[in-house]
Amino acid sequence: MPELTDAHREIVRRSRVEVDAGLWYREPGRHVLPTADMRLLRPTEGVVDVGIQADREGFLVGDRRLSARDVGAMLAHDPKVLADPDAKIRLIACDVGQNHAVLQEIADITGRQVVAADKYVYIGADRLPHTGGVPEYLPDGRPVFREDGTWHHARPERPHEQPAVPMEVPERARELPRGPIDEAELKARLELGRHRISFLAHGQHGVVQLVRFHDGLVLVRKLHNYGQVTLLKDLLASLVGRAIGAPVPHIVRDPFNREAVYMQFVDGTPAEQIPAMELYRYFYSEAGVKLGALDALVSNTDRRHANWHGHGEGRLTALDLSRSFSFAEDRAEFAQNDFSRHYTDVEGEWIDNPLTRAQMESMVDEITALRPAFKDARRLHWYESMLDNLYHLSWHAMGDAAGAVAPVHHFGYTDAPTVFDAIRDQAQAIFQTRWRVADVLPLLFDSGGSRRAFGLELEYSLPRVPPERHAAVNEAIARALHEAGLSRDRRVLDHHVGHERGYGEDATGWWVETERTDGVAGEVVSPILRDTPESWRNLARVVEIIRAHGGEVSMSVGGHIHVGTPDYRTVVNYLKLLDTVRGNQDILFRLAQNPLAEEGLHRGFNHCVPNVPKPGLRPYYFGALSEANGATAAVNMTEVRGKVGDHVEFRMFDGTLEPGVIQAQVRLVLALADGTLAGHLDAGPPEPVGHHRDHGDDSESFRRLLDGLPLREIDKEQLISLYAITHWQPSVLDRYKSRSDG
Repeated sequence: MPELTDAHREIVRRSRVEVDAGLWYREPGRHVLPTADMRLLRPTEGVVDVGIQADREGFLVGDRRLSARDVGAMLAHDPKVLADPDAKIRLIACDVGQNHAVLQEIADITGRQVVAADKYVYIGADRLPHTGGVPEYLPDGRPVFREDGTWHHARPERPHEQPAVPMEVPERARELPRGPIDEAELKARLELGRHRISFLAHGQHGVVQLVRFHDGLVLVRKLHNYGQVTLLKDLLASLVGRAIGAPVPHIVRDPFNREAVYMQFVDGTPAEQIPAMELYRYFYSEAGVKLGALDALVSNTDRRHANWHGHGEGRLTALDLSRSFSFAEDRAEFAQNDFSRHYTDVEGEWIDNPLTRAQMESMVDEITALRPAFKDARRLHWYESMLDNLYHLSWHAMGDAAGAVAPVHHFGYTDAPTVFDAIRDQAQAIFQTRWRVADVLPLLFDSGGSRRAFGLELEYSLPRVPPERHAAVNEAIARALHEAGLSRDRRVLDHHVGHERGYGEDATGWWVETERTDGVAGEVVSPILRDTPESWRNLARVVEIIRAHGGEVSMSVGGHIHVGTPDYRTVVNYLKLLDTVRGNQDILFRLAQNPLAEEGLHRGFNHCVPNVPKPGLRPYYFGALSEANGATAAVNMTEVRGKVGDHVEFRMFDGTLEPGVIQAQVRLVLALADGTLAGHLDAGPPEPVGHHRDHGDDSESFRRLLDGLPLREIDKEQLISLYAITHWQPSVLDRYKSRSDG
């Protein structure tokens, strides 16, 4: 039995979520479609489902690659798994079923039968797991799955030793939403006997009374004619409504009569008395959208110009909830509700709604936390039917459909062209509509997967500032960086003075220096950075300051990324990195192009000559390596000596003041360095700049590179979006030929 390591425990602490059907190791902060939402998966008796991202080779949790041994160890010690000793383990994970050795190792470690699929795994509208491909995508990016995959099984073949003690897991118990009526206080008030009861109405489901207490509190009491069924509908629908923020009254049981409830008194204008011209203000208000969501979830059929009060300015409160959980009714019945217009058509069929992915994330969390309440009420079948509706609500939530980063829709990452094409096409559509790079590549304020250090040089031009004013503007940028707490220097430094004095990791280590290249007005140099939210926040502020002083980019400016390589140590490792670069050089120069560049052209090769091996030369000592890949090479290795302070400089990037582009490019080169050293990248034959222009516009080599890069899915999607708004570049020869012809 493998031991649990501290790394395993940290993954459990950060990513493990216990769900009705089993376990979910999810990437924190990433929104999901219902097809990839383990909270919605229907439990299967005798099965513990484990949702985790995977591919053919293994597993991924956040930024951590996990082996079958890692996953097996965590599952073997998990209390959820140990609580059902006869249950199978079904991996809700893409492609891993293709690798029987992975399944077998987990089966042997856990002592359980293990089931996994050989294609995508997704959760269908029946809320059960399915496997298959994605033959097409809807225009908004949602996948259309095809069920053509196969589930594979592995049984333990070695004796199994069960852990004596389950591992500790974080407690994530959720309190039920509180309301303004305190049940203990209500009981005490009623025992005093200082209240007056008057008849209010006689409805289909019971007698309604008004209860006035001596201190002015007014409540409504409802005695249910049909006993527990309608009473529980009132109680549970109120609970669901308050959980999702819908405008419903708080309802509690009568402490002295179990067939009666007390609820908040709701004042206002009854719906039937509101003028028709004013109704639409309520229908399309935030409160109306939330009340419609509640009625959709609990299949309430009784909100037809009645059972709600308006309070002006779109504010409203629902009243009767006792026709909730009417799941057997025809869907067309629900479509007649006042607020159903947001969620169904006139036939009762689900339609796209205005809810966002963030709202759905919260809603699913809140509703699934109510399971114990439904279980206590012996109404789990209502809960399951409500989750059926929640699935559809989530699938059709299109309030942020134009967002640049698509939500996760399956349990893996794939090299399938259809996935790539969908992300690329969506990015191109957004860019061609808005022509704003930030809408396609927003800056992500999170930490990526690499711990490698890096540094930035941000060149800029001042095309709207007279040349004689450039020095003064640079001084103003230096002062602004200092005043923002980003720089210790109030003044502009001479060219490479900062380089000579050295770099540190202090956040105040940014500086401005003069630049000698024609067309470049100045340059901001960063301290040593790490892939952390603080670094990205500081980058965003630096770019904002440069822009505020008139800084722009032109065909003359470049962006340089320095990557720390203290762990490379040997010439052989650097030669492997060069092989990786040469095998992907056409891709790198495409991703280096400024997305807004005229005619989609890179700035040229004068200051970033593609790395090409010299005939007959394979340098096996550091001096020759530096000489062959010098200061103007696309990948500059003049600072490589086999020491702790080693770093390489990626110089091929065009200048940009788009933080999202810089972030994507930084994570690309960090992953190149990490993946090369770890042996994850197959360099393949060289693809020089211009290769794809000469041999056809094919994304296969880029997709192959993405598969090997040690990046999170969200970072790969950022790179696909950058690919979508850049272009294949002409070869060095064609570029200079076109200039001479011009």
